[in-house]
Amino acid sequence: DATARTRANLRRPEKVAALRTIRAYRTVSDDATFLLAGMTPVDLIAAENKGEGQNGATSSSGGKTTHEELHKKE
Repeated sequence: DATARTRANLRRPEKVAALRTIRAYRTVSDDATFLLAGMTPVDLIAAENKGEGQNGATSSSGGKTTHEELHKKE
């Protein structure tokens, strides 16, 4: 699928930076890498900005996006 390849190509440089941040090996999954590094992948930020983030679903965070929740601790 072309979309999956594009997403992987977008995440590759970000994952390298995240792996260096957490000092992990490249065998760590993308999700775990970004979570441990405290980074939000650019494709997810773009989807949130486009309006595809929560699809109108309510959440325990009071409607805040994941990006906002992750970065409110900073």
